[in-house]
Amino acid sequence: MSALKLIETVSVEDYLEDEKLSPVKHEYVHGRVFALAGTSDAHNRISINLIVGLDEASRQRGCQLFAADLKLSIFGERYYYPDLMVTCEPEADPYIKEKPCLIVEILSRSTASTDRREKVDAYLSLPTLMSYILVDSQVRHVEVFSWTPEGWRENRWQGDGVVPFARLDLSLELSSIYRGLKLPDFVEPLG
Repeated sequence: MSALKLIETVSVEDYLEDEKLSPVKHEYVHGRVFALAGTSDAHNRISINLIVGLDEASRQRGCQLFAADLKLSIFGERYYYPDLMVTCEPEADPYIKEKPCLIVEILSRSTASTDRREKVDAYLSLPTLMSYILVDSQVRHVEVFSWTPEGWRENRWQGDGVVPFARLDLSLELSSIYRGLKLPDFVEPLG
């Protein structure tokens, strides 16, 4: 008979306190803490391109764009660091956001599975969220989950096309999102 391994859990309070002093970012999911790895140059380039494309539109609508270093609380049970998020409602905590209307995750080989499964469920449960956007860093492929009166709807763009950022009344061409990168137009996306 094999022995069961005891997995220790961490309280939310301990996680938040430890995270203030940690040189490494960690995400928190139901008592378990996961360190985040660094990003590739493609991931970073996509993030910069999106910041350039989304910042002015966010500000014009009275919203704020945040990148990578702010925690998102999912009902106080999970804490993630989305690559980008836009909030349009006042938030009390300068380090933690709870009411995003738009979230963008840039997929890598190590994060694609989590971003497509665990985070889809978590993010789409937020009542303020209008769009969750997954941007592949290995191939020109973008998936958008958008809230409609009929519920969540998923659309995909690959190669070329124009991606809507509905809450911001903005659309960006895939060529803008992937500016400065030479990536294949059509292969199987990550995850």
